[in-house]
Amino acid sequence: SAWILPLFLAGLVQLGWSDKGEKVNCYNSVKGTIYDYGAMTIDGEEYIPFERYNGKTVLFVNVATYSNQTLQYLELNALQNELGRQGLVILGFPSNQFGMQEPGQNSEILPALKYVRPGKEFVPNFQLFQKG
Repeated sequence: SAWILPLFLAGLVQLGWSDKGEKVNCYNSVKGTIYDYGAMTIDGEEYIPFERYNGKTVLFVNVATYSNQTLQYLELNALQNELGRQGLVILGFPSNQFGMQEPGQNSEILPALKYVRPGKEFVPNFQLFQKG
């Protein structure tokens, strides 16, 4: 079942789904689009405005180092490798809101990924932002 999401996303990208320009209002209190916002990189060194990704297909993902879904990092790397040339941008947001599965500080997340889970010198090839 781990292959379903990447396959689904690949189909959406190939169909040009992101170019429809459709807008869905999920929360009336949130104004504008993603391009009106931004976030700090996980190391706290840069604020990246999401306007930078205008014209690309952007996938926002909640990630967690100690989740049973930790292997999603490997799948997200593969997805970024496969579809990045066609405009896909993956933005990872570590979160502790799902069963306390990201207990570390921002400075602990990348070393945990590299040496613990998934380990084996793993480094994400997509942008990680500060923990939410």
